[in-house]
Amino acid sequence: MTRSASPRLAVVTIAVVALAVAACGSTTSSAAPTAAVSAPPTPAPSVEAATSAAPSPGASVAPSVAATPAPTFTRDPALEALLPTTIDGVPMQVVSLTGSDVLGGGIASNQNDLAKLLGALGKQPADLRFASSADPKRALPVMIGVYTVDGVAGSAVATAIVDLILAADPTAKKTTETLGGKEVILLERTIPTPSPAPGASPSPPATYLDAFYASGDKLFRVSAATRSYVSDGLLTLK
Repeated sequence: MTRSASPRLAVVTIAVVALAVAACGSTTSSAAPTAAVSAPPTPAPSVEAATSAAPSPGASVAPSVAATPAPTFTRDPALEALLPTTIDGVPMQVVSLTGSDVLGGGIASNQNDLAKLLGALGKQPADLRFASSADPKRALPVMIGVYTVDGVAGSAVATAIVDLILAADPTAKKTTETLGGKEVILLERTIPTPSPAPGASPSPPATYLDAFYASGDKLFRVSAATRSYVSDGLLTLK
């Protein structure tokens, strides 16, 4: 996997919000994944940044907001151990938290997105745990997350997230493909580009990919701008 300085790296870091990657459509960005469906997960840098506003899964990429003070998250070392700490020699930051952590702080849109996801599954915030692996420097445009909801198969979690995303963004294209040696549900979305400066040519719309891979009671999600990055991310998973 080669490096890229693309600012659109969908790094959904800690916020389980990222978990709701399929939730509604908040566009707030922060150091954590957002539940918004209309845009890709926001770049999630460090845990500190991911505290004040855990973006929802699908939120648009925006500058992270430093949190003050940094909240305490309930780590899940077992989930963190499932994710890569380096990709192509690039150090990745691995963080984890629970649904209760998200509802205990962060922005209202993220909390609403999470509530929708848990409601669809008939579960409570404490039932959900999430971990993510992302480049804190945002140089590597790929984010890998893993979700687990007590008593729910990973495939059912995938269905709930995908359904929420499609409901919020009917233009998203859903396919089933084999990438990185794994069969995944792939969502391809178009990301609006910022308005060009006066006299400048407009940039073409960008595409964003979310691959969902279920394994037992776990759901892995790889988010990136190209199939190549998605495949590389999936190859790191056992």
